[in-house]
Amino acid sequence: MIKTSEIALVVNQDSSKVPAALKTLRKITRKHKLKMRMCDGPDLDYTLRETLKNKSVKRLIIGGGDGSVSLAASLVNRQKRKVEIAILPLGTSNYYAKSLGVHRTVTKSFEQALGKNLEKRHLCNVNGRDFLIGLNIGTTSKMFSMVSDEEKSRYGKLAYLINLIKVLANPINPDVKVKANGKTYKSSSTEVVVLNQNIIERVKLLPEVRGSDPYFEIIMYGLGRNKLSPLFAFLIFIVTFGRNQRYLKRIKATKA
Repeated sequence: MIKTSEIALVVNQDSSKVPAALKTLRKITRKHKLKMRMCDGPDLDYTLRETLKNKSVKRLIIGGGDGSVSLAASLVNRQKRKVEIAILPLGTSNYYAKSLGVHRTVTKSFEQALGKNLEKRHLCNVNGRDFLIGLNIGTTSKMFSMVSDEEKSRYGKLAYLINLIKVLANPINPDVKVKANGKTYKSSSTEVVVLNQNIIERVKLLPEVRGSDPYFEIIMYGLGRNKLSPLFAFLIFIVTFGRNQRYLKRIKATKA
């Protein structure tokens, strides 16, 4: 049984659900006699590093979204520490927490974070960057870079759709070549998505790879070099709820 003194709690206060959850967080931390370290998003890296300097920490509870969780996992991995990571899903989407079956409410997810159930997960690396869910090249990547914290706080998931529409108005049409499993794959007007996590959504675009599986999946999709191709591809997936897989190329690999 892990002791309270061996648990560290760090919360990214820029996460969209923190303001509404703050009162509950303070109540729970007092109940369990835990110290909560809160920081701005830009200071999260420093705060996590300082927290992990305490060698008695055996479990890190991270309150935030997917980016906060991924950063925590990367720092633990790079420091070669045997530290368990638990999640309080306080971000906009919280896809990774969903994949683990973490409860949406602060109270229930805190109970899980203090519990005994553990699951081993793989951490992937691309060009020296660690990730738990995935990386994008192309339209979606540009969309994610455009979404501001203010928009996520104000519009929630709708912020992603708003910026996706902006990106599709001026699409990116890269020619892509991927080498994986000893083979070379080429595609035009493509977005490349590298994932090691199954994100459960109504539109079935993403892979069935689980974070506990020792491989990742590369998805390339597009409809040719025409500038409107990304828009058409997007509309096809939305209209068919992801059932039209004709324009997807899926590659499972351990190294690419």
